[in-house]
Amino acid sequence: ETSPSGFIDGMCLASAAGLGPRPLIDAARLSPQRIVLFGGRDFDPLEMELIQSTGVNLIDMPAVRRQGTQAAARRCLEALGARPILLHIDLDVLDPSELPAMDVPAPGGLSWRELEEASGIWAREGEVVGLEVTAYNPLKDSQGKWARPIIEFIASMVKGVNR
Repeated sequence: ETSPSGFIDGMCLASAAGLGPRPLIDAARLSPQRIVLFGGRDFDPLEMELIQSTGVNLIDMPAVRRQGTQAAARRCLEALGARPILLHIDLDVLDPSELPAMDVPAPGGLSWRELEEASGIWAREGEVVGLEVTAYNPLKDSQGKWARPIIEFIASMVKGVNR
């Protein structure tokens, strides 16, 4: 209802927070205040209204640029406070020049290096117990060129998680 694009990429997170169609939210256990959106830059107006009205923490791209990736990533951990952490990464947080195989490209996103830097901090300093990676569209990657860096990123996250 809040996204004219109709893409379901972020709906898993919204449903976990109790926002969405009844069958998806009946088992919701995640408080919106325990969510941090990192690197967002292209929200639909109703999505932004929902973020603000529910208390979801937002560290948008202008904030990441002002603070620097490492400081902004640590702000995520501070905002979360209590642990454990489910890390949900929509790859459309990346700039389209870094990953063109996505459905909703928006300029001005993170570089792979910045995503790896932030995620490394979360993996080492947070209590990450789960990882979701979404928004890759293999139909826009007929040669599989962009699948490899995604697989390498996921592998590095799994290796780097503080146990």
